[in-house]
Amino acid sequence: MYIPSSFEVTDKEALFDFIEHNSFAVLFSQKDNLPFATHLPFIVDRENQILYSHMARVNPHWQDIDWPGTINCGIKVK
Repeated sequence: MYIPSSFEVTDKEALFDFIEHNSFAVLFSQKDNLPFATHLPFIVDRENQILYSHMARVNPHWQDIDWPGTINCGIKVK
């Protein structure tokens, strides 16, 4: 995704702080060639720079994601 330099945040600690304070995100993918989204809680691992989450097995979203791969998430601001 293109991010104009005026909106780019390069301070990782600021990003981690933001995620910790706004940990509810939306996971985006496609299902049957249509947009599909699931709201999920996320935890950030600062040391390894990894986001962790959990999705219930009954949620069909996990079956439509090509694992492993890049996943797009949007953080919901409180």
